[in-house]
Amino acid sequence: MNIIRLVLEIAKPIKSLDIFSMIKHLENTRNIKSIQVKSDRVSSESQTLILVLEGENLDYNVIAKTLEELNITVTNVIEIQALVT
Repeated sequence: MNIIRLVLEIAKPIKSLDIFSMIKHLENTRNIKSIQVKSDRVSSESQTLILVLEGENLDYNVIAKTLEELNITVTNVIEIQALVT
């Protein structure tokens, strides 16, 4: 399956790295060509973000692992777009 777009809801602790640093880490993840981040909700301890990733052959498991290493949790997969052959 060739995933070309993923929309994820993620939870990031307020005291963890900033959004720009998160984007820098994701830039190094293979096949990601575009990253969009939207703030959804903010509490005293965490920030809920909508993360939109576009590229070719996106690997959800690699992306989720990269986020997990940054102490960021995927709370929901909102959208998947894939090309079929």
